[in-house]
Parts: sequence; C-alpha cells; structure tokens
Amino acid sequence: MILKLNKKLKNIFHFVYKYSVIFLTLFEFPLFLLKNKKLFSAKIVYPFWNQSFGHQIMGFDYASRLYFPRRIAVIHIPHPRNNSKLSLCFTNLDYFCFKSVLFNQSHYWGKHAYVGVRFCLLIVSSLNTRMSVINQFNLYKTLSISTERQFVGGEDGKTLVPYPDTTGYMRLIRDSIGRKPRLNLQEISRVHRELKSVIPSFSEDRLICVLLRNKGGWRNTDLIRSSSPQENYLPSLEWLSRKKYFVICLGETSSGTFSNIDNIYFPKDFNIDYELLNLFCLTSSVGLICNQSGPYLLAESAGVPCLIVENVWPTYGSWNSNTLIANKKIDVGGRILTDQDLYGYASTAAFGLTHDDPKLVGLDSLQILKSVIVFIKKFTFRVKKYEYPIGSRIKSSNNPIISV
Repeated sequence: MILKLNKKLKNIFHFVYKYSVIFLTLFEFPLFLLKNKKLFSAKIVYPFWNQSFGHQIMGFDYASRLYFPRRIAVIHIPHPRNNSKLSLCFTNLDYFCFKSVLFNQSHYWGKHAYVGVRFCLLIVSSLNTRMSVINQFNLYKTLSISTERQFVGGEDGKTLVPYPDTTGYMRLIRDSIGRKPRLNLQEISRVHRELKSVIPSFSEDRLICVLLRNKGGWRNTDLIRSSSPQENYLPSLEWLSRKKYFVICLGETSSGTFSNIDNIYFPKDFNIDYELLNLFCLTSSVGLICNQSGPYLLAESAGVPCLIVENVWPTYGSWNSNTLIANKKIDVGGRILTDQDLYGYASTAAFGLTHDDPKLVGLDSLQILKSVIVFIKKFTFRVKKYEYPIGSRIKSSNNPIISV
C-alpha cells in the first residue's frame, strides 16, 4: 500500500514538474531571443539538449560536418555532464547557452525545457521562411549505412529497445566530410603555456591521455562501461612513464592510485579550466587510452588514435579504423568464449538476454599492458620488438581488435 502511494506521489510530482518547466520556458525563452537578436538572422538553428557527453559530441560534430561550411546557431540547454566549451572545437558553430532562472543545471530540467524551446523556435521559423530548425535525432538519420533498425539492451537487462541509427556518423568520419574538431589556435596556445609552466619539456607528440570510468548507474553500464580495478592499469602507466610520455589523466581516473608515478599528471596539477583541458587532451594528444565512454568520440573524430580498453563485444565498437579495441571476456557457465564463439553467438549476449546468463570479465594488468604496448607500437613506432612483456606474443587482427 505504501509503495503504491509513493509511486502515485512520484508520478504526480513528475507531471507537475514537467509542465511547470515547459510553462516557465514559454515565458523565459522569448526573453532569451530578445537578448540574442542575432538568432533571428540565423539560417540554421539547432536547439540541443542531451544528458550524455558522448551524444553532445556526436550531436555537435554531426551537425558541424554535415552542414560545413554553413554556419549553425546552437542553442544549448546545458546538462551537468555536458562540456560548455565544446563548441570551441567547431569553426562553424555559433554558441548560445539557454539557462533557466529556477531550474538551471538540474538533471531533468533541460529535457522538458527543450520542448518549450523547440516549440518557440518553430513558431519563429514559420514567420521567418529563411530559418530552419534542425533536430539532433533527425540528423542522425541522414547518411545512414544501415539497412536495419537499431536496438540496444534495455535497462532491465532482459529486453531490446529501439536506438537511434547513428551509423551515418561513421560515414562522416571515414569519408572526411566537413572539418575535424580542434580547438582554435588561441585556446591551444593558452593551454600550451600553462602545461609548459608545469612541464618545461612538454611536447604534444609525447602526450597520452588516459580516461577511465567507475561504475555507472545502470545495471548494464556497471559492467559494460566501467574499468577493472584501476590498480590493474598501474603497470601500463609505469611503462608509459619509463618511455618518457607525458600522461594526463581525466574522467574518473584515480589520482590516489597513480599520483606517485613520474610524468603522470591530473587536472589539479594545472591552472587550466577543466573543460578546456579536457577538450585539448581529446583533440591534440598523440593517443587516448580509455574505457568505452562518450569522450572517445571526440578523439576519434579529431583523428587521435584510440585504445578502448575493456570494451564489450559486440555491443560497442569504433567509428574510426585508427582505433584499437581490447575486449572484456565473456564467461558463460564457467567457460570463456573465444573469438570464434563470439562471432557465432547472439549479439545480445552481453546484455543477459539469453538463458546462459553470461558474465563479463575485466582484463588483468598484464593483458592491459600488452594492449597498451601494441597501441603505442602501432601509432608511435617507438616500441621495439624486445620490449614485449614475458608471455605469449600479442596478436592484432586486421579489424581493430586486440586478442589478449
């Protein structure tokens, strides 16, 4: 009885909250337009909200590449996980940030405010025939290379749910349509000055970015997007340090675990805005070592080689052929599936959609180290054959998957 009452109260709260936000937005946004009169002369207007940094990257990049060199006015409704400086990486995006007086930066405010913002813009565009209002998920439908509808595993781990077809993004990147994202020279110089003040011998061609994740909130992302214990990455970072690389650690990479290693740095070591440093590392480093998480999209689009460590086959992959992937293992009934097993296995295995109840097994420290050495050898040509660790030789197939 109490649970039912709590559920009803929760539903009532969400209903009132949703329509309060939309109602307030219908008053606030026209005032925002009057303060930013340049928007009335924009030919392409792009209202944007998404709770994912990865989709923010894809949404901005997709629009920028698809319409380049035409200018796009982006009206960004911010979310705490977004990067407010991302537009600096795209030369044809004019950035406008819409914030509410009452609901600014709440996790759910933007989702409802977007409805009011888009409604107002559609009214304006109906009066101004030169203005087009574009939508993120409609953009994703362009240039598709898929002939089938896309699905992903549901939050409950037992159902498939429809997912936007983003395969056109692969075509944009691989066919070099538009312009690659990169910070402007002024911002790059600014970051360089600060990095050199802390690391006098700093050079971009020795910069490696490491970005690890802890567990997410969903049942599946706890397994899929998180890393093994970060101590498993210690040998790899120590190896990079010995090879005189400068490693900047972002995301949820633990400063307590790696702070005593030479040449390993964290954002707190620099007097630089975190969001700006994040964009610089993702677009200007010689390589990105990361878990399966949204930020790698920016690096791939910028042409930065990536190593995705502890990816889950076959649910996620790469947009760029320059990316190497070291998959987690899948355990079914106490047996680790081989690559041959995986290609014959249901593509939904990693989400627990079969009766076999597969389990994901993270990589150990030696497997991660092997993957890192293959990655550095492939993209920097500075690793000699005898530098492989003791053990079986690493195999790298033509597709960007490392067998460890």
